[in-house]
Amino acid sequence: MQDFLILELIRVFYPKVYKNLWENRWYYVASSWDMETHLQSPFFIDDKEKPGKIKEHINKITASESNREVLIELDYSL
Repeated sequence: MQDFLILELIRVFYPKVYKNLWENRWYYVASSWDMETHLQSPFFIDDKEKPGKIKEHINKITASESNREVLIELDYSL
């Protein structure tokens, strides 16, 4: 239920980021859960780089958003 609420808040207040959640799901979903997602993932070769790449990606997509700190906390809560 908490994940649903967070996703709805992002959808309503940050639609660009919400769209990005679905287009780049490998940044947000554990790739080992889904082979298709794992194969599309930019982390397919080296999972050690994953935390840095995720942080870089989130910083990039949230750079122009108002209340960026709130959005980042919502993203990390998922």
